[in-house]
Amino acid sequence: MPKKTTKNNRKIIFVCTGNTCRSPMAEFILKAYIKKNKLTGITVSSAGLSAEGEITPEAKAALAYLDIPFTKRKAKQLNSSMVTKNDLVVCMTASHKHAITAHMGNLKKVVTVGELTGAKDVADPYGQDIETYIAVAKYLGYAVKEIIDALFEIKPIDKDQE
Repeated sequence: MPKKTTKNNRKIIFVCTGNTCRSPMAEFILKAYIKKNKLTGITVSSAGLSAEGEITPEAKAALAYLDIPFTKRKAKQLNSSMVTKNDLVVCMTASHKHAITAHMGNLKKVVTVGELTGAKDVADPYGQDIETYIAVAKYLGYAVKEIIDALFEIKPIDKDQE
Protein backbone atom coordinates (compact mmCIF):
# COMPACT_ATOMS: atom_id res chain seq x y z
CA MET A 1 0.00 0.00 0.00
CA PRO A 2 1.42 3.41 -0.90
CA LYS A 3 2.22 5.68 1.99
CA LYS A 4 -0.57 8.19 2.55
CA THR A 5 0.33 11.41 4.25
CA THR A 6 -1.33 14.73 4.59
CA LYS A 7 -0.28 18.21 5.65
CA ASN A 8 -3.45 18.42 7.70
CA ASN A 9 -3.83 15.79 10.36
CA ARG A 10 -6.88 13.63 9.62
CA LYS A 11 -9.02 12.72 12.61
CA ILE A 12 -11.27 9.68 12.80
CA ILE A 13 -13.52 8.52 15.61
CA PHE A 14 -15.27 5.17 15.93
CA VAL A 15 -18.66 5.07 17.62
CA CYS A 16 -20.65 2.25 19.21
CA THR A 17 -23.02 1.99 22.13
CA GLY A 18 -20.87 1.63 25.24
CA ASN A 19 -17.32 2.17 23.95
CA THR A 20 -16.28 -1.07 25.65
CA CYS A 21 -16.16 -3.54 22.73
CA ARG A 22 -16.52 -2.61 19.05
CA SER A 23 -15.33 0.99 18.87
CA PRO A 24 -12.22 0.53 21.05
CA MET A 25 -11.33 -2.64 19.11
CA ALA A 26 -11.69 -0.65 15.87
CA GLU A 27 -9.54 2.13 17.34
CA PHE A 28 -6.71 -0.23 18.33
CA ILE A 29 -6.93 -2.21 15.07
CA LEU A 30 -6.66 0.96 12.99
CA LYS A 31 -3.80 2.30 15.13
CA ALA A 32 -1.91 -0.98 14.59
CA TYR A 33 -2.58 -0.80 10.83
CA ILE A 34 -1.34 2.81 10.71
CA LYS A 35 1.86 1.88 12.57
CA LYS A 36 2.49 -1.25 10.49
CA ASN A 37 2.04 0.65 7.22
CA LYS A 38 3.95 3.73 8.42
CA LEU A 39 1.04 6.07 7.69
CA THR A 40 1.28 9.56 9.12
CA GLY A 41 -1.07 12.41 9.89
CA ILE A 42 -3.94 10.30 11.25
CA THR A 43 -5.40 10.56 14.75
CA VAL A 44 -7.72 7.75 15.86
CA SER A 45 -10.13 7.71 18.80
CA SER A 46 -13.40 6.11 19.86
CA ALA A 47 -16.45 6.93 21.94
CA GLY A 48 -19.87 5.57 22.84
CA LEU A 49 -23.41 6.84 22.79
CA SER A 50 -23.90 5.50 26.36
CA ALA A 51 -20.33 5.06 27.52
CA GLU A 52 -19.58 3.52 30.87
CA GLY A 53 -16.80 1.32 32.21
CA GLU A 54 -13.67 0.02 30.53
CA ILE A 55 -12.87 -2.11 27.51
CA THR A 56 -14.18 -5.61 28.20
CA PRO A 57 -11.85 -8.51 29.01
CA GLU A 58 -13.20 -10.32 25.94
CA ALA A 59 -12.35 -7.37 23.67
CA LYS A 60 -8.83 -7.34 25.12
CA ALA A 61 -8.55 -11.10 24.57
CA ALA A 62 -9.72 -10.78 20.95
CA LEU A 63 -7.15 -8.05 20.29
CA ALA A 64 -4.42 -10.12 21.95
CA TYR A 65 -5.44 -13.16 19.87
CA LEU A 66 -4.94 -11.05 16.71
CA ASP A 67 -1.64 -9.59 18.04
CA ILE A 68 -3.12 -6.08 18.17
CA PRO A 69 -1.52 -3.90 20.87
CA PHE A 70 -3.90 -2.10 23.21
CA THR A 71 -3.75 0.01 26.33
CA LYS A 72 -5.98 0.32 29.36
CA ARG A 73 -8.70 2.86 28.70
CA LYS A 74 -11.96 4.08 30.13
CA ALA A 75 -15.03 4.42 27.94
CA LYS A 76 -15.63 7.92 26.58
CA GLN A 77 -19.04 9.49 26.08
CA LEU A 78 -19.56 10.89 22.56
CA ASN A 79 -20.49 14.56 22.42
CA SER A 80 -21.24 16.94 19.57
CA SER A 81 -17.79 18.53 19.83
CA MET A 82 -16.18 15.15 19.09
CA VAL A 83 -18.33 14.76 15.99
CA THR A 84 -17.50 18.30 14.86
CA LYS A 85 -13.73 17.97 15.42
CA ASN A 86 -13.31 14.68 13.54
CA ASP A 87 -13.01 14.39 9.76
CA LEU A 88 -14.70 10.97 9.72
CA VAL A 89 -17.15 9.46 12.20
CA VAL A 90 -17.44 5.70 11.69
CA CYS A 91 -20.44 4.12 13.39
CA MET A 92 -20.74 0.42 14.04
CA THR A 93 -24.43 0.34 13.05
CA ALA A 94 -27.05 2.32 11.17
CA SER A 95 -28.81 3.00 14.48
CA HIS A 96 -25.65 4.66 15.87
CA LYS A 97 -25.47 6.82 12.74
CA HIS A 98 -29.15 7.70 13.06
CA ALA A 99 -28.66 8.75 16.71
CA ILE A 100 -25.92 11.18 15.66
CA THR A 101 -27.56 12.54 12.52
CA ALA A 102 -30.94 12.95 14.25
CA HIS A 103 -29.21 15.28 16.71
CA MET A 104 -26.69 17.02 14.43
CA GLY A 105 -28.11 16.79 10.93
CA ASN A 106 -27.20 14.53 8.03
CA LEU A 107 -23.43 15.00 7.93
CA LYS A 108 -21.51 13.42 5.04
CA LYS A 109 -18.68 12.47 7.38
CA VAL A 110 -20.92 10.25 9.56
CA VAL A 111 -20.89 6.76 8.03
CA THR A 112 -21.25 3.13 9.07
CA VAL A 113 -18.72 0.35 8.68
CA GLY A 114 -21.31 -1.43 6.53
CA GLU A 115 -21.62 1.56 4.19
CA LEU A 116 -17.84 1.61 3.73
CA THR A 117 -17.46 -2.13 3.16
CA GLY A 118 -20.69 -2.78 1.28
CA ALA A 119 -21.41 -5.41 3.91
CA LYS A 120 -23.31 -5.34 7.16
CA ASP A 121 -23.42 -3.53 10.48
CA VAL A 122 -20.90 -4.63 13.10
CA ALA A 123 -22.79 -6.92 15.48
CA ASP A 124 -22.54 -6.20 19.18
CA PRO A 125 -20.50 -8.96 20.84
CA TYR A 126 -21.25 -7.77 24.39
CA GLY A 127 -22.09 -10.75 26.59
CA GLN A 128 -21.12 -13.24 23.89
CA ASP A 129 -18.27 -15.77 23.81
CA ILE A 130 -14.68 -15.02 22.81
CA GLU A 131 -15.19 -16.48 19.32
CA THR A 132 -17.82 -13.80 18.66
CA TYR A 133 -15.43 -11.06 19.80
CA ILE A 134 -12.70 -12.46 17.55
CA ALA A 135 -15.10 -12.57 14.59
CA VAL A 136 -16.04 -8.92 15.19
CA ALA A 137 -12.38 -7.91 15.50
CA LYS A 138 -11.56 -9.75 12.25
CA TYR A 139 -14.43 -7.97 10.45
CA LEU A 140 -13.11 -4.62 11.69
CA GLY A 141 -9.65 -5.62 10.49
CA TYR A 142 -11.01 -6.42 7.04
CA ALA A 143 -12.71 -2.98 6.95
CA VAL A 144 -9.51 -1.02 7.63
CA LYS A 145 -8.60 -0.35 3.99
CA GLU A 146 -12.05 1.03 3.20
CA ILE A 147 -11.94 3.16 6.35
CA ILE A 148 -8.54 4.64 5.43
CA ASP A 149 -9.72 5.28 1.86
CA ALA A 150 -12.84 7.06 3.16
CA LEU A 151 -10.76 9.16 5.53
CA PHE A 152 -8.67 10.46 2.64
CA GLU A 153 -11.73 11.08 0.43
CA ILE A 154 -13.31 13.39 3.02
CA LYS A 155 -12.15 17.00 2.90
CA PRO A 156 -10.24 17.76 6.11
CA ILE A 157 -11.80 20.15 8.59
CA ASP A 158 -10.50 23.70 8.37
CA LYS A 159 -8.92 24.87 11.60
CA ASP A 160 -11.30 27.84 11.50
CA GLN A 161 -14.29 25.47 11.76
CA GLU A 162 -13.14 23.94 15.06
